[in-house]
Amino acid sequence: MKSIKDINFASKKVLLRVDFNVPVDDNKNITDDTRMRESMPTIKKLLDDGAAIIIMAHFGRPKKGGFEPEFTLAPVAKHLEELTGRTVHFTQALLGSGEPEAMAAALKGGEIMLLENIRFYPGETKAIDVIYRLSDYSMEYFTLKTHPITRETWAVGSAQREPKGYRITDACNGCATCQSVCPQNVIAEGSPFVIDEAHCLQCGSCCENCPVEAIEWLGR
Repeated sequence: MKSIKDINFASKKVLLRVDFNVPVDDNKNITDDTRMRESMPTIKKLLDDGAAIIIMAHFGRPKKGGFEPEFTLAPVAKHLEELTGRTVHFTQALLGSGEPEAMAAALKGGEIMLLENIRFYPGETKAIDVIYRLSDYSMEYFTLKTHPITRETWAVGSAQREPKGYRITDACNGCATCQSVCPQNVIAEGSPFVIDEAHCLQCGSCCENCPVEAIEWLGR
C-alpha cells in the first residue's frame, strides 16, 4: 500500500473513509471535533492536489434501517465547512434515490461531498456497498484508510470494478414488471429485457418483484 504522500490526486475523485463519529449535545452541536480535525491533513492534501473528495462516515448507532433524523450527518457537514473553509455538498437523500449519485457525478476538483450516514444501509460496516454503488459515477476512486495511531493515510486501491449485479435470463416473459419497479430506469426492453449494469445500483427491486423469477444475481 502507498501513503497518500506518494500519490498525486490531481483530477481524481477520491472516496475517503473517515471517523466523524463525534459527540453532540441535545441540540446537535458538536462538543468535541477532535476526530474531524485529525482528518484535516488528509483532506487538505487531497484538496491541494485538486482532487474531488467524496467522504463517507458513520454516526451513532441507528437500528431501524434507512434514514433516521437523529443520526443525520447534517451537523457534521456544517462543521466540516467551518474547518475547511469550503462548501460541503451534502444531501440527506440515500443512495438509490439518484440524488447523491448525481451529486457525485457532478463533483469537480477541489470540491467536497459528504455522504449521509453509511450506517443507514444494512451491511455497511465495511463500506463495501457504498464503494460499489458509487464506483460507476466517477472517473476514478481510491479507498483511503487512516492508521489509528500514526495517523498515516494509505491508499488501499482503486474501487473501479467490472459491473456484475443482476442479469435477466431467458426465462423473462416480457411482462415489464422489472422495468416498472426500477427506481433508476436502467432496464431496457429486449428479449429478454436488459439491465444497464454499469449504472444499476443493485437495489434488488427488479429481482424481488419479477413474477417468473427470471432475474439472477451474479455477485459484485
